[in-house]
Parts: sequence; structure tokens; C-alpha cells
Amino acid sequence: MAKRISWMSVTAGEMIRFRYKGKHKDAKSRIRTCLVLNERHLFQRKTDGKRVRLVHMLQMEAIPRKTGTTKLRTAQIKRILGRAANLGLEYRTEGEEKRIAVKGTRHRAPRQYRRLVNVIKQHGVYRTFSWHRLKRRAAFRAADYPWPQELVEELKGDAPINEADAEMEARDDPSVSGIKSAQEALDKMKKGEDSATLDAKFDELIDKGKL
Repeated sequence: MAKRISWMSVTAGEMIRFRYKGKHKDAKSRIRTCLVLNERHLFQRKTDGKRVRLVHMLQMEAIPRKTGTTKLRTAQIKRILGRAANLGLEYRTEGEEKRIAVKGTRHRAPRQYRRLVNVIKQHGVYRTFSWHRLKRRAAFRAADYPWPQELVEELKGDAPINEADAEMEARDDPSVSGIKSAQEALDKMKKGEDSATLDAKFDELIDKGKL
């Protein structure tokens, strides 16, 4: 049985399932299975200057399918996920649960997009969703998603990443403990520093409003 989760717990690299209806006139409510690329993109609208939160994903399946589209074939799925999972897959744990996810964080999303641009244009799988609307809908981890076997084979022997432990590690890591603002963390990322602890510190400072 699919496990219902809080949208607050959704992070980049996870395959999730949810129901969503677009805003355009002929939009239909569809059950969507998507790979999360960036769960927290803060964007200032030009129309009213309001800052909104967007979630960027690759839509692997939508039921019912949109008229004129076809279901992604196995070879196409392998190509899309192979590009998205440039760093490979990993196991993540939360309590007793163990699940597969794409390695990386939302800060790697721009690089992922550059690798994916050709398959996105070909298959039209890129989607941007409103966080405000998403959080009012149920979300489930797509634990039954058929990940390409070639990628799963590479996981054998890898130790699961415990997200709660990773967060605690980030707080105690001396390389990031001195960072006092999200901008300071972002500056380090722009200089090429790239680690799970730095990502976690950035998120912690954003959540605390220390910009």
C-alpha cells in the first residue's frame, strides 16, 4: 500500500504520486507520478510582485492521459531517468521505510535541467506545480515505481541514507556550523562547494528566515 506523506517531507530525487488539476480551461484532474527535481523554487511574479513557491518535476505518468499523448515506453523511461540520475540512485530511510531515490538535492536542479533539456523537448515531461495548491492535496511515495534495473543494480551494497541522521550531521559539521545566513551558504555553493551538509544548512537557515 502506498504511504501517504506530508508535502513538507518531499525532497528532490523522490518519485511521488498525487492528484492535481491545472489552471487552464480544459484541464482535468489527473493522478500524476513524478520525479521531484526542485521542491523549493521561490519565484517573484512579475504581474503582482508576489513571491510564490514552485515545485519542479518530471512527470513520468498521468492518469487519465492527455488526449494525443502516449504512455512512455520502457526505453524512454530508461533514457529520461538515466539522464536525471547522473549521480546514480541511492536508498533513503525514514524509520523502518527504505526507498529508492535519485542522488542529489534541489540545488543541483539547474545542472540536471541542462542534462535533460533534449529529452524534455522530445517527451514533454517537465512540469512546474504551485506549492500552494499541492500542499492541499494528498501525496504518496511511489514505492512501486519500476526503476530501470540497470540503475538499481548499481545500488547493491550501498548503505541507506538516514535523512534524520544527515540533518543532525549537518548541524554538527564544523565546515558549515559557522554559516549564519542562507546567502552565505549560497555563496559557497556558487564557488563550487557541494555537499549534503551544506544543502541541509541552507534549508535550515531558509526555514528560520535567516536570509
